[in-house]
Amino acid sequence: GMLCLNYTVIGLFLLQLWKMNARSEMSDCSGRQLPLEIACVFLFEVRMLADARKGLSIMTLLWHAPRAIPAAPSNTLLSSKMYKVVPDSPKTGAVMVKEEEPQGGLLWRMTHSKKRHNSTSSWSLNGLSRTFRVWCACVVGLPKMAIDVALACMGGVYIVQSETDEAMLMNTLAVVFISEIEALLYQAFTSDVMRQSLEGMRPV
Repeated sequence: GMLCLNYTVIGLFLLQLWKMNARSEMSDCSGRQLPLEIACVFLFEVRMLADARKGLSIMTLLWHAPRAIPAAPSNTLLSSKMYKVVPDSPKTGAVMVKEEEPQGGLLWRMTHSKKRHNSTSSWSLNGLSRTFRVWCACVVGLPKMAIDVALACMGGVYIVQSETDEAMLMNTLAVVFISEIEALLYQAFTSDVMRQSLEGMRPV
């Protein structure tokens, strides 16, 4: 739902931007607005280049994320949570010993149980299947890169078509606002817990 809303809003702005570019004509190249045109277009294209790099980073992240490893069949009736393999045991016959229960008072147990919960609740991209990678690339990575390229092209043309200096500055701010719609929707419709979980994900 959040992704569809993002694409719908940005798509409406891009459609309106394309219509305005089709109705307008190129401004005169007398040289009076040339320095401001170069500055505005350069800064806007640098901004869009940073967004395009984010889309490329998403594709790279999906490519380098660890693959799913099939679990080996278990030949023992002992639970792996209560027992562990002794490091010095022989390779042909591992000895299973029960983990020692930590000793401590109530305060120690409450503190360490909270730390254990925080350490195991972090999100990770480990074990992504090939189908899910392709789906994420087609739904998230490629559309984001396409939107950034389209906005970079149409936004640059829209800035150059400005007739006055004031209109050029306002048009530059307008296309920059379109590029920041994704971040605005993310901040508005994402909970604090979700943002903290995404920021605390394990690195790949």
